[in-house]
Order: sequence, then structure tokens, then C-alpha cells
Amino acid sequence: MQLINTDGMAFIGPGSEWLWTALTGIVLAVTFIAIFRQLRMQAHASAIEQVQWFEREGLGSELTTRMWLEVLVALRDGTYPSDLPEHAALAAANFWETFATLARAGHRDVKLLWQMDPSSAQIVWEMLAPWVRKRRAESGQPDFVEDLEWLAGVMAGMDRRAGLPAFTPASIPRFIDSGIKINDAKLQVLQAMKTVTLAQPVAVTVARPAPAE
Repeated sequence: MQLINTDGMAFIGPGSEWLWTALTGIVLAVTFIAIFRQLRMQAHASAIEQVQWFEREGLGSELTTRMWLEVLVALRDGTYPSDLPEHAALAAANFWETFATLARAGHRDVKLLWQMDPSSAQIVWEMLAPWVRKRRAESGQPDFVEDLEWLAGVMAGMDRRAGLPAFTPASIPRFIDSGIKINDAKLQVLQAMKTVTLAQPVAVTVARPAPAE
């Protein structure tokens, strides 16, 4: 039984254009599939790098942890939010401002951040906002830490679209004590990691086999 009628078909020369059109379509389809797979692999690699950077520069940074802990303790002890310790507030804001700047330029995935941690950017902004606004007024720089403000707004928008409760400044006090405990424990771990000394390898003597008699 003949499934394909090839009568009158030309494979070479005049009339063979159909064949080359079909081959071209197949090549393009294979190329598009290869490009799509490559882009997916790059997206996965970028997501992994973003998580690693987030953990290394934020969660794993002793300086960031110390400075953020100082900010939280100052708030707990009654320091007015606009009068936070300058060096600590600036260092605490630096990590999030760096991330937000990269995200705003398209080098960080805000959706991935929202899936990982939708609240932290909003909490940090609300805690630092009075200090930031005071700095803006005193320095005449209205764009000071503006990317963190933008990122907090993006996270809030994603929360709304997902039907999550809106984050408000009234929620801040309950995060202060828990934040102090978390960052204090993290600081102890980071300090302990610096004092761990790896034991020197123990030499093992292997007896030579007795010569055969």
C-alpha cells in the first residue's frame, strides 16, 4: 500500500522548492527548540546564582547581620525611627538597595524574590523609611535609597494580586523582637564558624607485607 504519492514530485532542480522549504522549516524548528532549551538553562542558572548571592551577601554576611541587629536594638530601646544610628542604618540599607537596583535594571528576578521572601523588603523599608526621608531632606538627594522603596512597592503589589493581607507599619513592632532573636542567633553561628579549626589529618602507617619464603 502506497502511503505517500511521490508521482510528479521533483527532489532536485526545478520543482524541488517544496523540499527545500520543508527542510528549512525543520531546521528553523530545531534551532528554536535548541535556543529555547538554552534560555531555560540560563534562567535556571541565573535563579540559582541569585539565591546564592542573596544568602551570601545578606543571610551570610556578618557585617550586614551586625548592622541590622544594631538597628533593631535601637528601635526596641525607643530610638525615634528617623534618628537611627547612621552607620548601622546605612549598612543595613545597603544590601537591600543593591539588590533592588539590580532588580530594577533587570538583573535580578523580583518574582523569584517574592516567592522566596515577600515580606523582608517591605519590613526593611518601613523600618528605615523615616530615617531615609530625613536623609533625603538633609542631603537634598530625593533619590536616596529610592530603589528599595520601589522594590517594597513591587512586593506589596504582588501580595495584593495574590490576595495576601496588606503589610502595614502597624505590623512593625512584632517584627522587632523576633528580628533581634533571629539576627543574634545568626551572628553567633557566623562567629562560631570563624573559630572552627579543622583537625590535621592523622598519618596512617601501613605495615609492609612479609616477604614470601
